[in-house]
Amino acid sequence: MKIKNRETTKKSSIIFLVFLLQSCIVNVPLGRFREPLEEVTVLGTGRDKIVLINISGVISWDRRGGGLFGEDEPSIVSRIKEELDKARQDTKVKGVLLKVESPGGLISASEIIYQEIKKFKQEKKIPIVSYISSLGASGAYYVIMPSDKIIASPGSTVGSIGVYMIKVNLKELSDKVGVQIEVIKAGKYKDALLPHRGLTDEERLKIQSMINYYYESFKRVVVEGRKGKLRKSIDEISDGSVFTPAEAVELGIIDDIGDLYYAIEELAKIAGTRDYRIVAYTRGGRNLNSIWDETYSNQKITEFLNLLTEGIHIFYLYPAEM
Repeated sequence: MKIKNRETTKKSSIIFLVFLLQSCIVNVPLGRFREPLEEVTVLGTGRDKIVLINISGVISWDRRGGGLFGEDEPSIVSRIKEELDKARQDTKVKGVLLKVESPGGLISASEIIYQEIKKFKQEKKIPIVSYISSLGASGAYYVIMPSDKIIASPGSTVGSIGVYMIKVNLKELSDKVGVQIEVIKAGKYKDALLPHRGLTDEERLKIQSMINYYYESFKRVVVEGRKGKLRKSIDEISDGSVFTPAEAVELGIIDDIGDLYYAIEELAKIAGTRDYRIVAYTRGGRNLNSIWDETYSNQKITEFLNLLTEGIHIFYLYPAEM
C-alpha cells in the first residue's frame, strides 16, 4: 500500500512539474519579432555610400517572410519607409539606387511609397536613380517617379500606365445552384460592389468616375516626374500598354538602357563621387552574397490574388507573373 502511495505521489509530482513548466513558458513569444535593420556592403570599398533599395514583388500592405520561429517582416510599404529613414540619418549616404522588379499593386500602397520616396528626396537632397531589372510596371513605375534617372535592363518590360478594378458577379452561378442572396441595405449604392449581382448603368458610371480619378492622378504623377522628357502626350502612352526598353526610351518614359553596374556608375556621376561603395539593409545578421540578392521576401502575384476573395480593390497592377 505504501509503495502504491509513493508511485501515486511521484506521478502527481511529475504532472505538477510539467504544468509548472508550461505555465512558465506559455507567454514567451515564439517569433513575430523584428530586429533593426543592419547595413551590409555588397559592392566596393569606398568612403561614400550608395544605398541599394529593392522594390520587389507585388506592392501591397501584406506582411512578408516570418514564420513561427522566424523574424516578422513588415509590408513592402513599411520596409521601404524603414530603409529610407535609416538612409536619411546617415551623412555618408550620397545617393539611392532603387532596384525594381515589380508588377505594381494596390493604389493605396503605391501612393504611400511614392510619397515617402518624394519626401526623402526633398529632405535629403541627394540623387535617386531607378534600375528596372525585369519588370517595372504600373504601380512600380508610379513609385519611382521622383527618380533623377530611370535605367532599364535590355530584357525588361516597362509601362502599363492605367488603373482597373475587378468586380465578381456570381448571380448566374447562384441562380444555377439555387442560392438566394438577400442584402438589407441603407444607401442606394451600398451593395453595388457585392458579388450577388451585376452593376446598373448608373452604378457603372459612378465607379468609372472613381477609376478615372486615380487614372488622372497616375498621369499627373508621370508628367511631373518625367519633367518634360515625354516625347508623346501622356494620353498617347497611358493606355495600359507595356513597352520594351527601346520603346520606353523613344517615348521618354525611361532615360536609358543598361545593366545594373551602368546604373550605379550613372548615379555616382550625378552624386559627384568616385570613392563609393554600395550598401543594403538586412535583418538578423543576414549577409548578402551579391548585389542581386533580395533584402526581403517577395510576394508573387499568384499569392496576392487571394485579395480578390477578401473584398474590392483598385489596382495599379500589371497582371503578369514574374
